[in-house]
Amino acid sequence: MKTTLISLLISLAFFSVGYWLIYLALISINPPVTYDGHKYMPFKVILQSGIISLILSIILFIFVHRYFKKKN
Repeated sequence: MKTTLISLLISLAFFSVGYWLIYLALISINPPVTYDGHKYMPFKVILQSGIISLILSIILFIFVHRYFKKKN
């Protein structure tokens, strides 16, 4: 139970930080500006960064959980 809780906390911490970092990376690759120079709300980038961060945090949870189980 303790290993699951630690793995979950590490995964949640990665999700919150990873969401922000992936969002910034995607915004720098494709800035949300029209051809006229007007800024718009990047809903697609917000959704993409959420999905990518969720998938990576699930993978991280699995690896960290396996690592702690082998260690104990």
